[in-house]
Amino acid sequence: MVTQPATSRLSTNAAALHITVFNIFWAIAHIGHLLRKEAILHPLVWILLLSCVLLIEKPSSRLRLGFVALSQIVLFIKRLPATDNHMYIMFFINAGLLVTVAHLLVKDEGWNESNLKAIRIYALIVLVISYGAAAIAKLNHVFFEPTKSCAVDMFGDAGLFFGWTPAILPLTIYNALPYIVASTELMIPILLVIRRTRSVGTVILVIFHIMISLSPTSTALDFTILLFAVAYLLLPYTTSQHLRAHYDKIHALIPSSLRANITSIFVLLLFFLLVALIWRLGTVAGNRGWTLLAPTSLTIGFLLVALAIKSDSRQRRESIKPSGLKPPHYALIGLLLFNVASPYMGIKTAGTFTMYSNLNTYDSRSNHFFLPRFPWQSLHDDLVEIVATSNEDLEVLRRNGLRVTWHELRRQLARNPESSISFIRDGQLYEYERADQNPELIRLHPVLHKLVWHRPDDSINPRCLW
Repeated sequence: MVTQPATSRLSTNAAALHITVFNIFWAIAHIGHLLRKEAILHPLVWILLLSCVLLIEKPSSRLRLGFVALSQIVLFIKRLPATDNHMYIMFFINAGLLVTVAHLLVKDEGWNESNLKAIRIYALIVLVISYGAAAIAKLNHVFFEPTKSCAVDMFGDAGLFFGWTPAILPLTIYNALPYIVASTELMIPILLVIRRTRSVGTVILVIFHIMISLSPTSTALDFTILLFAVAYLLLPYTTSQHLRAHYDKIHALIPSSLRANITSIFVLLLFFLLVALIWRLGTVAGNRGWTLLAPTSLTIGFLLVALAIKSDSRQRRESIKPSGLKPPHYALIGLLLFNVASPYMGIKTAGTFTMYSNLNTYDSRSNHFFLPRFPWQSLHDDLVEIVATSNEDLEVLRRNGLRVTWHELRRQLARNPESSISFIRDGQLYEYERADQNPELIRLHPVLHKLVWHRPDDSINPRCLW
């Protein structure tokens, strides 16, 4: 029998501990999304919620992690195409986790330094591509106009929590905001990629996202908690050992009679707390679950900062070469790259990490500084101006001076075929007392309408759109 060296055993134990702690944060990130965004009565929501609670109860379980990943993937596919950008990050990381977990279960292996390194590299690639795409999308002409920039709008929401209002802040700050936001978002993925600056990047990530998401009027808390979970995975293994040492000290202070049942008590309390919150308790300023998610993000954020500052410099020698990745990991990375390139290719504009960027790529044009639109005509460019309608969603767009693509007009009218509609397409006026008078108006493509989603076009009067 070959005895494993002590240093190797330590690395294996450290790796297993690291993924165990990450699993807790990963489950919390999914719960945060469910509390903020999902329909409370959908069975897939409850399946994912239950799988997260079970993972928190036993975070070392490979099978339970795989179940969380699979549940989120199924929910994501069900929600397509109308889903949030952070759900794409969750989907791609969960798909990579599922590939790795399936391999471990088939081989009957546990977590070790080799396979955890592979999933950390994969998660880093997904985060850098996604976050980098969101940062690069902001390098457009409109984002740097203070009167129209999403940076100013986001700061206005976040500033309410800190008492910052235009009346008390100099105009210079608002003029500088687009440059501050764009440079910070560009800097974070670069700092995370470089091993020696990863801890600094983590600290900046935490501070920046706490500032833009903590206000009750902000809607990015679930995205913030998700980023924190991934950032923890990227920290050195020694951070989990530091955390475990503090946990053991606190755990030793708990009476033994209570310690034996603490897991059951914790899960029971967590379950009832989640039920209460899902039923809209803890709502502030229309932001569902804020009273739980805000302190949760602060707690995880401060913990991340402390751990990043204390991280072991020896881990900086760790290679980030994509060794250990399976062919499905590379396929997923290719799909992610295709997704973030979609706006510039004229394919889709939502779910591509261009949120709050002022990017506009309609009419075969691009307002980006250096990324042009591909020169072909596509669904992206078949725009419709709504003249009058009884459809409530389309009427909101009409009042705001927004155009929609023919693709999205059909999606809206298919939901409400008895709506009256009058619109201009290709310079010609069309009027229908009922949309179903024209079967083409309510006919959905089984693939394109499932995968392709367009934001309203605001090129006439640019504004901040999510």
